[in-house]
Amino acid sequence: FNYGDEVLEQIEKQLNKKIDVIKVKTFADNQAITRELMLIKVKYNKTNRREIMETCEVMKAAEILKKDGISLEVVHVPVIKPLDAATIVKSAKKTNRVITVENHSVIGGLGGAVCEALSEKYPVKVTRLGIKDQFGQTGTAEELMEYYGLTGDKLAATIKGLVK
Repeated sequence: FNYGDEVLEQIEKQLNKKIDVIKVKTFADNQAITRELMLIKVKYNKTNRREIMETCEVMKAAEILKKDGISLEVVHVPVIKPLDAATIVKSAKKTNRVITVENHSVIGGLGGAVCEALSEKYPVKVTRLGIKDQFGQTGTAEELMEYYGLTGDKLAATIKGLVK
């Protein structure tokens, strides 16, 4: 990991480009469909450094999985309240499977909020990736992402195991 300010500013520019069309394979029946993927525009500043790092790791996992024929729709959810349930339901209807990734306990976080929204509007299987119910560790952001399996490589391996 080398996420200095200059690198993060370059990443911001890349994340803010619109990606028009990608091939997507659903988890449910492996049929390829074409759809639009739009990334939420982000503005880099030192206060959201960690968020950009984490988004990059998820995008890295998606690129790794793409090479293995597994396509993901990445939906950036910057806040839990108010939760954009409509976007989550729309994505779940396309993929029939949801995997949430968060940088803290999976209890009471994004995954739980997504489960609540989907259970009422479009029940599908949800897998929550993040820190399991355990005591936390200390270290740099990069060390903790590695330890908890939240790097692009580790996320890709975990997700690959889930969709087989």
